[in-house]
Amino acid sequence: MLILTVNYKLKEGRRNEFVKRLIEEKTAEHTRLEQGCIKYEYYLPIDKADELFLLEAWESREDQQRHLQSDHMRKMKEFKGEYVESTELGQL
Repeated sequence: MLILTVNYKLKEGRRNEFVKRLIEEKTAEHTRLEQGCIKYEYYLPIDKADELFLLEAWESREDQQRHLQSDHMRKMKEFKGEYVESTELGQL
């Protein structure tokens, strides 16, 4: 199993817009239907207004790598720059 953490540092005041866009594009819903996806959940830190946290769990690294090539992830990469300053990736 592969467990990843993703911490998005958002442009000031843009978190709600980014979250709204993720919901409109159904990014999480599409991802959860992918082969090997165990968990794909976003969380809002209550004390950090310009951050968004993502917890991902995959059956294998290959499944996660395939996910990165999906249509919905390509689309997310296109609009991500409007909202996100930086992304920190971690592995548990």
